[in-house]
Amino acid sequence: MGTPIGPAFHFPMTATSISTPSASRTEIVRLLSAILATRFVINTAFRIGYAFAPELSRGLGVDLEAWSTLVGVRSGMGVFAPVFGALSDRVGRRTVMLGGSALFVGCALLAYLSASPLPFALGFVGIGLTKVIFEPSASAFLGDRVPYERRGFVMGMSELGWASAALIGGPVTALAIKAWGWQSPFALLVLGGLFALVWTALALPRTRAPRPGLGRHTDGNFAAIARVRSAWLMLAIVFAFLFASDMIAISFASFLERAFNVDVLTLGGIVATFALADLCGELLSMWGVDRFGKKRALLVGFAGTVVAYFAMPLLGASLAVAVAALFVYFVCFEFTIVSVFPLISELVPQARATLLSLVMLAASVGRMLGAFSGALIFSLAGFGTIGIFSGSIVMLALVVFALGVREARV
Repeated sequence: MGTPIGPAFHFPMTATSISTPSASRTEIVRLLSAILATRFVINTAFRIGYAFAPELSRGLGVDLEAWSTLVGVRSGMGVFAPVFGALSDRVGRRTVMLGGSALFVGCALLAYLSASPLPFALGFVGIGLTKVIFEPSASAFLGDRVPYERRGFVMGMSELGWASAALIGGPVTALAIKAWGWQSPFALLVLGGLFALVWTALALPRTRAPRPGLGRHTDGNFAAIARVRSAWLMLAIVFAFLFASDMIAISFASFLERAFNVDVLTLGGIVATFALADLCGELLSMWGVDRFGKKRALLVGFAGTVVAYFAMPLLGASLAVAVAALFVYFVCFEFTIVSVFPLISELVPQARATLLSLVMLAASVGRMLGAFSGALIFSLAGFGTIGIFSGSIVMLALVVFALGVREARV
């Protein structure tokens, strides 16, 4: 049996966690609730750009290729992640997290009120910036307070905001589009963002900025990261993994729509099904990463994802086959990406937020290029070709990870 939720929140000081203060159960629950609320609204906004690409692109009056460009530019906001990661190490996690939450509300409001493509694009792309501001600081906040041997469980729980965004946000988005039009989901996101902002302000402890030291000197942070080979290899691996995944993410809805003539409500139900896959992956990560070891878990995750990619050419057989195969793929993908963060969080602990922001940069650039490439390959060669190409990339990443990355010893 897995570890009960209650005891999992108690973190006694041990020889393996001496550098990380133990947080009380109450503090962890409060912190997780704020992170989950904010991640839910941000990730809902992020995910609907993929799952409802056909409806949103038609509503905006652009073709799928133009929409994929907009999604790619939004992902490209990750280039600013190191700025905010270094800021988090300098002025504190809470300040940066609240700033990102406030910006989200403004960007969602702009997207909802826009009457033409340009202001909508500004709001939509700005949502991507809020993600790269908030999430590295949130993960670093957890890394600061949870010992490494229990970090897989707690960080995995914080990632439930991704699955819930599709499990709840996907169907709600479909219903909103059907009832009130393509821009209506952004009005709901404004309301959700306001709630998350207020709760985050109330729930997060008012901690002081880090004491003088490496964490307050940006140049020292980047130099420390550059000296750890496993750190920069993981950045390359995350880039490759997200590049491959976004080629699938940008094209799977159009594939299902064209191959099986699914309508928006059916697509919303399918997205909810894939949210269950994400949830399964996150729960598996919570259960297994601390139990079996971070690197061993990631080896299994990368290998499973490779197999799922190479099965993509078979998805045209029927809608049931396509949904089942994509379900397995999303389980493997989510397990792997969630399991990445506990391992990375301890590679350079004195520059934790800076490294996590560089991970966000690598992921964002990978997503940006993947969105561009996925739309192009889909239009030229089809969905199956994307699967073969993505599988080859992740297979190479698996080899690099197995041979080159060493897990931190704490």
